[in-house]
Amino acid sequence: MALKRPAAKGASPTGELAFNSLLKKKQSTGAAKRKGERTRDNLKLAAVSVLNKVGYQRMRISDICEAAGIAAGSFYVYYANKDEITVDVLTEFLNTIEETYRQGPTPKSAYEAVYRTNLVYIAAARANAGLIRCTLQFLDEAPAFAAHEHRVTHLHFKRAAEHILRHAGDAAPDPDAVMLAAYTLGGMVDELCRRLFVYKDPHLLAITDSYAPSDEEIAEFLSVMWHRALYARDPDEVRFAPAKALAALNAASPGS
Repeated sequence: MALKRPAAKGASPTGELAFNSLLKKKQSTGAAKRKGERTRDNLKLAAVSVLNKVGYQRMRISDICEAAGIAAGSFYVYYANKDEITVDVLTEFLNTIEETYRQGPTPKSAYEAVYRTNLVYIAAARANAGLIRCTLQFLDEAPAFAAHEHRVTHLHFKRAAEHILRHAGDAAPDPDAVMLAAYTLGGMVDELCRRLFVYKDPHLLAITDSYAPSDEEIAEFLSVMWHRALYARDPDEVRFAPAKALAALNAASPGS
């Protein structure tokens, strides 16, 4: 699936990552569908829209039916309750973003792999802040979905660790240490994106809006942090002022 993202403040060349657009395009491809399949598709698209606007906890089945343009009773032909459609939507959302990480050319270095992954995650979080919030809300409501989210997250960090180990050569460390580092550093990225796009922390936004307004700048800053934590040095080349400021810290001794 070709990904295209419209230009905007903070935009990145990672393609269109708004899940409602990706899902609509996916539903429109392939063989012609029966009426029941089209209705189910419309319900899923409507649920994405409602979840993005009001979240899982405030979403009502009547809201989904109104957005889909179908009678309220028709919903129950396809889903038992709002939990079931939420599982369906959020599971496909996680799987779609995870598939996006694997697109594009093979990274030439561990740093390039980290940067690419961070850039995609930041762009996806910006484009789908409502669904990210719903994912957090729903983890406590649906154990089966939580187990799936844990599996997807584990595979995500496992792939990051494999890139690191692949480029480590003879100096490869204990794989478990690398996995723990991937979880730790990935958690840093998760928390920053939540504060930026989900919770809209005004203090953090004041910094990024003026100092690191693009996805690329934020991704590079975070990726340099990854590289420094893993290798105790900065990558060979950085492009943007925030990451260059980090590099300048190497010239200062602790406590000076």
